[in-house]
Amino acid sequence: MTDSGRRALGLCLVAALIGTAWRARDARPSEPPRPPCARPVGVGGDVAHPGVVCLAAGEDAAAALRRAGARCAAAGVAPPAPGDRLVVTGAAGRCEVTGGRLPAAALRALRVPVDPNRAAEDELRALPGIGPALARRILEERAARGPFRSVDDLARVRGIGPRTVERLRARLVVDGGGPPRP
Repeated sequence: MTDSGRRALGLCLVAALIGTAWRARDARPSEPPRPPCARPVGVGGDVAHPGVVCLAAGEDAAAALRRAGARCAAAGVAPPAPGDRLVVTGAAGRCEVTGGRLPAAALRALRVPVDPNRAAEDELRALPGIGPALARRILEERAARGPFRSVDDLARVRGIGPRTVERLRARLVVDGGGPPRP
């Protein structure tokens, strides 16, 4: 074997070892991810600074709108949950605020825990190891037998065992607040 052949083989072996170590790191249970802020909320529409704002405990939708530079005040808007999105329409004075959810990829990037009692299929699919079929089974189980009382209750879904529950534990929260999303 030539010198360059040995170097190429050595590089391939190093790359394979790095790949194996990377996969092994991902397979270990991780510590709970720390969100960059307590309650990230998306604000868009007729605001000066659209994007994600961080709300502290006890702050409401009006605080999110102020931080985003809304030129109007919204009355009767429910306090947003982490990962909610507020869209403002209107001019000076009074405005209309519609609610929704940030896209699943944004929720994952912001490290917003997923509540299986409220999550839509795309949010569940953003969890590692949860594909379309398993996400649908979670929704079907929730519809058939009611809300999950704890993260451990997910084990009642066919295809989710104790190892999967442990792997997902840091990315889930079960608080049951609010109605399920479609």
